[in-house]
Amino acid sequence: MPKLSTKEVTAIANAFYDLQAYAAITSDYPTATVAAEINEQRLMSARTMKMMQRAFPHLKLGTEEEVDEV
Repeated sequence: MPKLSTKEVTAIANAFYDLQAYAAITSDYPTATVAAEINEQRLMSARTMKMMQRAFPHLKLGTEEEVDEV
């Protein structure tokens, strides 16, 4: 399996994020529920990013300080 560059990993993560946000926005849920879901997804993404940073430090996906602020 070929290795992905940092740019490719970031593009995949951003596309996934956009898809989740679009799905939440176009759903029949109330606005507050959608906002809470998007915030939860961001928090989960930040945790995932931290785990990826620890597992693959050579990818330089951002600093942990940046992720902690999300």
